[in-house]
Amino acid sequence: MLIVTSVLAAAQLLSLPQDALQPALAPRFAGVFRPGHGFQPYQQGWRTSAAEAYSAGDLMAWQVLPGEQHLLVEEGRMHDGRGSVQVNAVTLHYASSRADESGAGGELQLALEDPRSGVWKEWRLAGLPLGGTDGSARAWTVVVDLRGGHEIDLPAGEVFRWSVATADAATGLLLAMGGPGADNALDWHDLSSGTRLARAPIGIEGAALALELHALPAGTRALYPQAGQAMPSLALSSDQVVAGDLATWRLEQPHAQRSYALLISAAAGLESTGGGMLLLDRSALVARPVLMPSGEVTLSIPHQAAGRWFSQAVEFEGRLESGVFRAVSNALEHDLRP
Repeated sequence: MLIVTSVLAAAQLLSLPQDALQPALAPRFAGVFRPGHGFQPYQQGWRTSAAEAYSAGDLMAWQVLPGEQHLLVEEGRMHDGRGSVQVNAVTLHYASSRADESGAGGELQLALEDPRSGVWKEWRLAGLPLGGTDGSARAWTVVVDLRGGHEIDLPAGEVFRWSVATADAATGLLLAMGGPGADNALDWHDLSSGTRLARAPIGIEGAALALELHALPAGTRALYPQAGQAMPSLALSSDQVVAGDLATWRLEQPHAQRSYALLISAAAGLESTGGGMLLLDRSALVARPVLMPSGEVTLSIPHQAAGRWFSQAVEFEGRLESGVFRAVSNALEHDLRP
């Protein structure tokens, strides 16, 4: 998707291609796409404890059809905050009238740009549901779950760019009203020729491509082992950790019959255990390990807490003091600096 960075020269405002703007149905939740694992259909909506870092607002009954081998680029503004936030999920809404004759599903290409470096991070979303078998239109909501090392850091309160391309002319993104920082216009590119076709207004006042970005609390980053090391089997999240306040840590889908504890350290580390990699230094713990009944615990953060903390959950058997862990979670880095 190098076309994004190579053809963004100034252009006059033109109009969208003929028939690009089409009515759309209300979407149904289709499932979750996980890089490295593919699309996983679900019967119920995906839940996340991550906060919403950007949202294009209320969905509209319209979609934009980019056309085959065409790419759309749009701007948005991250919600206000301090420093950067780690985006760990993206929600997309699209519609398609293409019949899935092969049963392999459809494809979208999604990319987000870090405005500080100009580097784009992109994902190929394959196996997505399309239209009805008779070519009737269907609309879908898909969550792209970036947890596990696919996250991207974006600066809070700043404008970012994102792009989407479809593999066929009958699939397009839904529109929403009122995206922060969106200027009601799209960059339109032809991927087959590597040319920019237009900088075109959408044609509906206040409309933007429908997109939501979900992120960890400000000052919080998920950490994972390097490639080739054992990946965690537990998923840990938390509130923003602020000196003098309360904060809650929680595990995703904890097992009712198993025992968990939270470790918090003032330093990062790297230690191999029977249950996975610890990414904190156990010799620099700020407090004794804390039990996590039902996989959750709320702590009072001391007023004098400062610097950076690193937290990680472990599953254990027998005595916690033995240091023998059956499983570990991802680590969290907490920036407590004012």
